[in-house]
Amino acid sequence: MVVDGYFVHFFAPSDMEEIPKDVLLILDVSGSMYGTKLKQMKDAVLGILNDLHEGDRFNILKFSSSLSFYKESSVIANKKTVREAKIYVKNMVAAGGTNINSALLDGSNFLNKAENFRERAQVIFFLTDGQPSSGETNLNKILENVRIANSNAFPIYSLAFGQGADYNFIKKVAIQNNGLSRKIYEDSDATLQIKGFYDEVSAAVLKDVSFKYLNNASSVQNLTKISFPSYLLGSELVVAGKIENNDVKVFDLSVEGLGSQGTVELSLSADLDDNSFPELTKPGDYVKITEKIWAYLTIKQLLEKSVGETDPTVKEDIKKQALELSLKYKFVTPLTSMVVVKPEKKETSSVDEEDDVADSKPPNPLPVKPPTQGGSLPLSFNRGPPGTSYGGGAGGDPHFMIRIRGMEYPLCFDLHANPGDVLRILANKESGIFINAGIVPSFKFDAHHRMKTFMGEIVILFKSHVMKVTPTKIVFDGAELFWGDENPYFLKDVTVEVVTIKRCRVLRIDFGNSVQVAIKRTIAYGNMAVDYLNVYIENEAGLSENSSGILGQFLHRHVTVHQRGTNRKNQIVGDILIEEAGMPTKHVRSFLKEKPDEVTGNLELCWNAHNGITKTAESVQHFFVDDIMEI
Repeated sequence: MVVDGYFVHFFAPSDMEEIPKDVLLILDVSGSMYGTKLKQMKDAVLGILNDLHEGDRFNILKFSSSLSFYKESSVIANKKTVREAKIYVKNMVAAGGTNINSALLDGSNFLNKAENFRERAQVIFFLTDGQPSSGETNLNKILENVRIANSNAFPIYSLAFGQGADYNFIKKVAIQNNGLSRKIYEDSDATLQIKGFYDEVSAAVLKDVSFKYLNNASSVQNLTKISFPSYLLGSELVVAGKIENNDVKVFDLSVEGLGSQGTVELSLSADLDDNSFPELTKPGDYVKITEKIWAYLTIKQLLEKSVGETDPTVKEDIKKQALELSLKYKFVTPLTSMVVVKPEKKETSSVDEEDDVADSKPPNPLPVKPPTQGGSLPLSFNRGPPGTSYGGGAGGDPHFMIRIRGMEYPLCFDLHANPGDVLRILANKESGIFINAGIVPSFKFDAHHRMKTFMGEIVILFKSHVMKVTPTKIVFDGAELFWGDENPYFLKDVTVEVVTIKRCRVLRIDFGNSVQVAIKRTIAYGNMAVDYLNVYIENEAGLSENSSGILGQFLHRHVTVHQRGTNRKNQIVGDILIEEAGMPTKHVRSFLKEKPDEVTGNLELCWNAHNGITKTAESVQHFFVDDIMEI
């Protein structure tokens, strides 16, 4: 896509064979890993060994104060070698200091010297509690040493064990070495937390991928990242930049990489005079989107680079560049903030300026009527004390609708989230149900120039089960279900059924404990930006008052509404009162407005509080979690 001097290239080839891999597991067996952490690490390693593919090669490096390789050279993965490696892992004991520096350097050198290096993809899994106590202990020095040793830029995937783990350090090791990190909590099942992790990060079909701009090289400026250590099946590489020379008529691009059959080269030519815009209502939309995508990618990559940078001066310079772009393009980032200034003599409120109350009479309670069914919600689920929730949904960008006993209309509010964030939708230890939602970008922007974001993945953790839901697939404990299925699945502890509601597919999950959840899939069409998911708790009867999360919080809070008159649009304005034991009563202004039900899509009146429920960072930080598998 090339518009008004800015361009974006999306690279997502299909039908390519995976490259065989060399996998090195670097395992911390120091004294600090004794007990639960060591057991969890063993469980995690056994899970990774189970996921090795035929043709992969692997080895294990365990370390404490000293280091020891499982084998002198890598071992071909098959049933026999994997079984023997599992026995080796199970017999590990924890003792001694923690020499992280030597372990990562020796591990990097081991892969650098591997046979047939160019024909295979190299991967390191680094499992530790992140507390160096012997050898080099300066964290910045360790990071610098590893960066130098990893001359071939293979990814290091880091798993941090225990509450005391130095996750910031472990995350930096992963980021500066093209990997990902994940935190493993001591009070939960490690196997559950990393289930499928190997498949997610190891399906490389190309390595050493580079984008080359041929006869236009001198005209291409402000490029985002153009070299990638690998391309994972099912993912997408995106490059953006700007063409400085207005005389360029044809844009030539070459993408090169190493595949399973050797060198792969793909070429593309774009005619810059082609001004057709088939999927947007007006050409100007493309101009805005293209430049914004370039800015978004640049800021994102600068922030990632700053995390792994050890030189304070360079780090500050990178942050300065990211800040300047964030301010110019009005992105809310960790370096910026958004301040809303109200005119003097106006009451602070979540209601827009044009919605100020015209009638200043004292608040009067609205008449209480029996709750309405509200779309897909069965009335039989409406049990419990007045003021508490009996159903709630999340969707949109992201938007929430909560049904409250004793209130005729539901409560609606928004929560701003950035791409890559993970929202805690529900957490209930008593029932063992945890629901998290991963946020994806849409590359569309609201009236305040903020990118609209949506829920692109939902993970449900229930007892020992894991269900991952995206707009393209449903996976339960590693087995794939399908959005097109018509018959229900009677799985262990769970019944799953996919139905059609208003031309959209809805996944219904019955946990068999008076808790039922629905997930609606919305497929992008026409001018829509991205496929996304909505989630709705249809039956809360089996959840305890100790529930937390964006939807779960209303099980132990008492919510009422009092009328405050009407605004300039003649909308009824209300004062929402949120009460919780031991906490001051929270007042939030709202007004009645039609919003779509999260499952049926039917428009219905709700008390719209905008961001009044979640307008301060302190009030929402516990709704964000580090990892979508977190419980």
